[in-house]
Order: sequence, then C-alpha cells, then structure tokens
Amino acid sequence: AGVPEPVPVAVPPGGSRYRKLPVFDKKLHFLVGAFLREAGSNTRISMVMYGLELRLLGEGTVLVEGEQVRSLPRKELHTLAYLALHSPRAPIGRDALATMLWPENTEAQARFYLRKVLNHIRQALGSQAARLQSPTPRTLRLDLSHTAFCDALAFDTASSQEKLALYKGPLLPECYDDWV
Repeated sequence: AGVPEPVPVAVPPGGSRYRKLPVFDKKLHFLVGAFLREAGSNTRISMVMYGLELRLLGEGTVLVEGEQVRSLPRKELHTLAYLALHSPRAPIGRDALATMLWPENTEAQARFYLRKVLNHIRQALGSQAARLQSPTPRTLRLDLSHTAFCDALAFDTASSQEKLALYKGPLLPECYDDWV
C-alpha cells in the first residue's frame, strides 16, 4: 500500500532536460503510464526504472537501464522470453531448451546453437548479463528479481486497470513456436 506518489517532470517537445526518477516499485510503472496518457502525446518523460525490462506484449523489446537493446536478433529475443516466462519457477534444462528451439537439428547442433545464442544474449544485456544464470552446468535461469520487470509476468497478477496499461498486443506476435 506504500507506493510513493511520483512527481514526473513533463518536458515540452524540443525540450532537452529530463529528470530521472528513482526506482520506487513496480507499481510506479503503471502510475507513469497513466500520467503520460493524461498528459497527451506531446509530453515526453525519461527515467531509468529497471536494470532489465522485457516488453513481450506487442512487438517484443528489451531495455537495459532504460535504453532499448537493438542488437538482439529474433531467436535471441525468443530464447530470452522463454527463460523469462518459464525459469522463475525452476531452472530450465539446457538440452530440453536446445531441442525445443532447434527441433530440426541434431542434439549436438542444437546445443551448439544454444551456446551461440546465450553468448549473444549476454553481450546484448551488457551490465545486466549476470541475470542470465546457470545454476548447474546443465540448467539455465533468468533472474528477474530486484530491478527487473517483465510485462507478460506482471500481466498475470495485475488489476484490470493495470492490464489495460500493460497490454500492447499479443505475446510475441512474430513468434510461431509452440511454447508461445
């Protein structure tokens, strides 16, 4: 119940000064969204809210410390999304993940492709790369604790009003894998 009331700073178009707000709580994400909708399309706001933010509803974007990761190919995004949606419950087996993502390849080829994809993900995540963890040599998980946010996970427990703010489209609309 103790979500501090943020005081976003509206900046008119062409303005160059932004005030960064500290991270309060995941509820702040919804409050800022409501503020921006009420302020209109000519208002911009900039702030660093999460170390890692996964927006999987709609076009599928990844933000690291507020900056969009542009160097993440589709297969890497889908792998990251799968880990975000499935590994909070329990670590995912590397072999199972590899054969699910590359069913047409041999098991050895699939594991090789998974290693390459994981390396690309770590590079793209930069300062947040440590979130991609290997609890054992044969398992993976994505740590979404502390300053991380995933809209698809938040959607499940959100109120109706928060769901309206979160929903930007279907889950990874360009991903045709069975797990989606």
